[in-house]
Amino acid sequence: MIKILTFGTFDLLHEGHISYLKQAKELGSELYVLVACDEAVKWAKKRLPEESAEKRLAQVEKLPFVDRAWIGEPVSKVSDYLRPILEIKPDIICLGYDQALKEEKWLRDELKKLKPSPKLARLESFKPEIYKTSLLRNSKKSFPKRNKG
Repeated sequence: MIKILTFGTFDLLHEGHISYLKQAKELGSELYVLVACDEAVKWAKKRLPEESAEKRLAQVEKLPFVDRAWIGEPVSKVSDYLRPILEIKPDIICLGYDQALKEEKWLRDELKKLKPSPKLARLESFKPEIYKTSLLRNSKKSFPKRNKG
């Protein structure tokens, strides 16, 4: 059994997200998907997602190739990224082509300390000129704002 772990916001779930998750699943037998909580998105992106964590989770859970999905805990420091890795003990951790992880070197160094050490894989984009959340969000003329409460 090869465990794959992915992370993401999965806001306005689209074909780019689905391609990313399918690519991840092709690398192993079990796909674990951590959907970022609203607080973690705000910490990383300095804004809230358009959809609630619960809605984003429900959409990811419906995908037939996702074996387990859950909402992650709030992230307030870089070491918080290790929590799900230590819990799941994945063989491979997948990152999307555009997941700008400024802590990637740190993460790679931390992964080397784990035995066995998970591999880090960066996956291919799928029509990013069309399927990118920021483009979809910006194309909506009057997108309803989420209640921050």
